[in-house]
Amino acid sequence: MTQLLRLLSVVWLAVCSLVWPVNAAMAAATPASVSAIGYYQLTEQDLARLQQQAEFASLPPAQFAQLKTLQQHIFRNQRIMSVALDSIGFAASIDKTALPPDAAEQATLRQLVFNNSFKAGHWPEQAPLPLNLQPSPRCGCAPEIVKQERFTNFSYGFVPYWQSGTNQITFSAFNRIGLYSFTLGDDNQLLSPPNWRNNRHFNDFINTAQAHNTYLDIVVTAFDRISYREVDLHRLRQQLVTELTTPMAGFALNNLQPWLSFGASSRRTLADGITFNLDLTALTVAEQLNFITFLRELRADLKLPPQATNTDGYFINLKVPAKAVLSGAKLPEEIANSMPALTLYNSDTLYAPDKLTALAPLVNLLLVQFDHSLEAKLSRSMPSGQDKYPFRREMKLLKSAIDAMPDTDKANLLLEKILPLFEVLPLQQSGQLATQDLRNDLTYANWNFSGAAFWTLPLTSSQYAEVQRAFAIQDSYGYQQYMQQICDRVCPKRWFWRLVLVLLLLAVAGLYLLATLFYYPLQRWLEHPAMLYGVPGVFTIGLLLILSCDPYWHQFQALILVAVLAFVVLGLVLYRRLQQRREHYP
Repeated sequence: MTQLLRLLSVVWLAVCSLVWPVNAAMAAATPASVSAIGYYQLTEQDLARLQQQAEFASLPPAQFAQLKTLQQHIFRNQRIMSVALDSIGFAASIDKTALPPDAAEQATLRQLVFNNSFKAGHWPEQAPLPLNLQPSPRCGCAPEIVKQERFTNFSYGFVPYWQSGTNQITFSAFNRIGLYSFTLGDDNQLLSPPNWRNNRHFNDFINTAQAHNTYLDIVVTAFDRISYREVDLHRLRQQLVTELTTPMAGFALNNLQPWLSFGASSRRTLADGITFNLDLTALTVAEQLNFITFLRELRADLKLPPQATNTDGYFINLKVPAKAVLSGAKLPEEIANSMPALTLYNSDTLYAPDKLTALAPLVNLLLVQFDHSLEAKLSRSMPSGQDKYPFRREMKLLKSAIDAMPDTDKANLLLEKILPLFEVLPLQQSGQLATQDLRNDLTYANWNFSGAAFWTLPLTSSQYAEVQRAFAIQDSYGYQQYMQQICDRVCPKRWFWRLVLVLLLLAVAGLYLLATLFYYPLQRWLEHPAMLYGVPGVFTIGLLLILSCDPYWHQFQALILVAVLAFVVLGLVLYRRLQQRREHYP
């Protein structure tokens, strides 16, 4: 037995001596593959090193301060970090605000940021910072979207997951916000932002948005990594359905919502929709069909009707480049003659208006983004007497191109889903976002399209005021304004007040059953004026507040008031008969 153990030990040592050098050699031979697995994060030490670089010596202090806003935030790859740098205006890329002579310097600055922020391996579990969204002062609820046949105006805002500190958002000014951004890995593997976690510390911003009746969409950005094969799209669809339908954890009241709404409302989920940020320009015919089938099956999996409506439980939105739409549109002859730079016609793209009308019934909103190259062409082509603001000219050109479609119904189908995207920072830097200009552009977007979208939130207080002025119905009378102030406090806590009303009803019903079935002397306490008049009065006031301030029940207030009035009259009649019967008792 001892000899057998010795023999096994020798064999084990021999195997280890053979395997270990091979493994060590393999590890030493592939350092690049190990280091390629990593993430980007600007730490305090990284910023200190950057500040010592000669290239950063001439950088204005304000821009370096902007770079500090990204400190400690985690980025999966260089592409998503580049978007973050664009969003703060750091070393802006040439197609935004930069001048051509500065392009090389800007590329150098960005590359230094990428090199200094790269970290090998996977980020620590406790490293991601939660997104903190708080309502601005006196912020109420966004108005409920009702089903209309044509042109319901939406306001949409994008919120990057790397926003630092506490961000105040006027939720009442936005129907929906999009969390930017989920990305895609190999074989359409859905990759969530580092701080996307289903616990109260990380998902409180979702609860805050939904409490103010603002719906949250997840934005899916492909960065050219999406596969349009059927099997990969099927995998992506399953992952998206799971993300959207997962109940939000960490909030006890969320579990009671189906009971408090009598089944009319389900538990809140992590998200209320998807916004696809994909490049569909160069898709083959087969890939276009696969993507359309993908959208149809996604709607079916989410239990949505075949065609999108404003009251869908989940929204499916698509970000669209205006340049691709215009290149696939047949422009009116007078516009084509005056703008030869825009006459390149490409009807094969899925963004061509004729093909986009086949896609439009499957999506709820089309968020149209305008780019710098289109602005440059417009600046060279427009007559001197025309509108001087490129963004406004782009919107008008898009409207003219869609109006030129031979089928009016198809043109209206597109217009009722299109939201022009206001890129706030580039518009500010080019002087196109003054208060009056923003007001005029929002008015144009509301009258000619179906609202507006904004990249990125938060906005300034004056910009919030203009958005709210454009999308909210202004109160005309003093009592309406006073009532609105009350509703701004009641509406975000509406589920709590619903619970209070239900508990009040259950308590009164329980006392009545206890008094009539088990302890009759308790019944005289139920006839006390405080119980006889106080409880119904409190319940009536609470019900009126719910009907006036709760965006869901507000649409049913006439029906509920009639039902409540009928119950009150019936209760008074029964109580009067009971009193008359008691008067005849010996």
